[in-house]
Amino acid sequence: MDYKTSNEKKIKVIIDFDGTLTQEEKQVNQLAELAFDTLSKEILKIPREKVSKDYQNTKQKILAKPYKYTWKVNGISACYSNEGAFVLNTVTIQEMLSKNKFYKKCVGNFFDKLDYDPITECTNYLFHKNSALLKPIFRDRVKKTLIKMIQHPRIQPIVMTNSKTDKVRKNLETIGITQKCTKVCKFKYEIDILGDTRQYHMDSEWDHYFNHSEFGKIQILQIDKNYKVDLRRPFYYKAILDQAKDGSKVIAFGDIFSLVGSIPLMMGIDFILLKAPYVPAWSEKFVKKHPKGRVIKNIDQLNKEIEKILLKGKNKEGD
Repeated sequence: MDYKTSNEKKIKVIIDFDGTLTQEEKQVNQLAELAFDTLSKEILKIPREKVSKDYQNTKQKILAKPYKYTWKVNGISACYSNEGAFVLNTVTIQEMLSKNKFYKKCVGNFFDKLDYDPITECTNYLFHKNSALLKPIFRDRVKKTLIKMIQHPRIQPIVMTNSKTDKVRKNLETIGITQKCTKVCKFKYEIDILGDTRQYHMDSEWDHYFNHSEFGKIQILQIDKNYKVDLRRPFYYKAILDQAKDGSKVIAFGDIFSLVGSIPLMMGIDFILLKAPYVPAWSEKFVKKHPKGRVIKNIDQLNKEIEKILLKGKNKEGD
């Protein structure tokens, strides 16, 4: 079927990258080690052993009470420390740097041209610089799953990620898939990649409210007594709207609820959570009980879940 000549809508599947397509839990230790090098040599200019020790002590403190520690952006919590392996690394570095006056001063001196506060600039710099050096470790059957989506007549998979586009493209090329382009490509399979979409960007002045069936108009989504998710994410909200403006049905897929799934669910968009090894119980529980939420354990279940969503939509149209 050609969706261009069909009355059926195109389906755009927004796919997160790090931790969703990759096994970041197997990469995070190397990412931390690279951060120790960068902090020691470039930014703090102190012995690497000191950085490593402070990092490990901070990490243990966070793991003892993960709900008390979040990735802060513009003074607002973007997600919880226990929602991802890379996120835990970021929150650990953020906490370590912000609570040490000497570290904080060094970071302030190093990062003087800012989109964000110096600590956020530093953690972003460490992530983008060092994650680009990591050899990708894809989850099982990622290549097969993506190719099946690429070949589907109605589905348009879109990798939408906080990582830089160039890194994601190079990583995917190791499994024979490249970024869609107008030039002649040597790869058989191409996919849309939208990098640096800043799902983590928070804005306290954003005046948009979401409709909640129980609580009315909200900007903060209460999960339980310990967890709540701030929805003031204008960049990510606009990125999703841009994908839907041509009338396509949008589905989101990822491993971190706060970053990837909270906005789509509140927009009435289906969200599929990948239950990666580090996904916290509160996140899985919330997504499972939401009428637009689904949870899968393996990547190769993704296409089946998409088909279920489409079938459910057809059945509703037929009622």
